[in-house]
Amino acid sequence: MPPGADRHSTADEATRTSDADCPWTTSVGGYHAVVLAPRGDHRRMRDTVAVQLPETPPSEFRAALQLARVRDARVFVLCNTHGEAEDAAALALTVLVGHERIPIERAMAGGWGPIA
Repeated sequence: MPPGADRHSTADEATRTSDADCPWTTSVGGYHAVVLAPRGDHRRMRDTVAVQLPETPPSEFRAALQLARVRDARVFVLCNTHGEAEDAAALALTVLVGHERIPIERAMAGGWGPIA
């Protein structure tokens, strides 16, 4: 859990760690977010691919990941459950070999814009 984070925070907060044992899945308005960025992302303008699961069919999710790979884009995946988020992250990291998983707070601090 990030320093100073309150594990018992209200759902009204824009971002917080959802579970002390899983620092990568971050709650956003009751949803779970997975954020990936190309290694060495230096806070410059760059494409971002955003997907919502499970609403996006698996074939379209894979196509979105391929697009992110080709364009060296950042990836934001919004999921309903922790399990969906972990599954999405695992798949994404097999496709996006040049990316790394980052906390949503790092994305927000890095100039991705407001995420809420």
